[in-house]
Amino acid sequence: MVQQLKASRSGTKGHMTRSIGLINGYANKVMNQQEANSLEVLEGKLKGLYETYVIASRDILEKLRASKATQEELDEEQTITLQTQDERQTTVNALPGNKSSVQSSRQSSNQASQAQMAQLIAQIVAAIPAPPAPVINVTAAPAPASAVQSIRLPQRQIKHFRGDVLEWTQFWESFNAAVHSSSLSNVQKFDYLKEYLKGEAYLLVNNLELTDANYQVAIDELKRMYGKTDVLIDAHFEKLDALQPVKDGNDVPALRSFQLNLQSHISALETLGVPTSSS
Repeated sequence: MVQQLKASRSGTKGHMTRSIGLINGYANKVMNQQEANSLEVLEGKLKGLYETYVIASRDILEKLRASKATQEELDEEQTITLQTQDERQTTVNALPGNKSSVQSSRQSSNQASQAQMAQLIAQIVAAIPAPPAPVINVTAAPAPASAVQSIRLPQRQIKHFRGDVLEWTQFWESFNAAVHSSSLSNVQKFDYLKEYLKGEAYLLVNNLELTDANYQVAIDELKRMYGKTDVLIDAHFEKLDALQPVKDGNDVPALRSFQLNLQSHISALETLGVPTSSS
């Protein structure tokens, strides 16, 4: 079944490659209306092919998991999907912004309208009377420097999440603090969420339209896949089973590394409520 899915996806990838080649032929070219229409058709075709490719990739991953595929096989599958995702995104980013001379004239008209609007706003602002100057009490003691200095917080960096269960908690806590708990609209939050997801995690929510309601749907789906306690527990036990014993008892760095890895998983399991003591 997996091989059939891969063969079907390979055919879809071939059609995508041909569409990308045709689209790239329009790069750096001022087009007439007919050429702009042809490019729009190609863009729509590429989008449909990519959605079909994403669905096939997601099905292949599910089949591989069900068949107890190795982590190497899963990583290879995710790499293939990421390469196609990057190839398609590169093509989309390189699309000519000026698709036709008709669009150029419309842009010029819009710019003229914007200039007139800016001039009107400037006139209105100029007509607003200035507020009275504040009365300064020269006898008042100056405020301490600590009261007027603002604190510059470090810019928060969110690491991309690719579907590793053991990285979910760290990703969600960072995303929650920087984006989810902010005053942004749900559509804006969803846009940021898709930007920080890669690989398998991106495929999980990619087909959801960028709407206010679908943002919560995406969050719920990600938590169902990666945030459940039993899923995290299983992932830690798999890592413990995969730990390689140290062959040389005199290899202190290797022993130390083994101990730290072992202890980190044990501590995580204790946090998840799993008893790790035999007493």
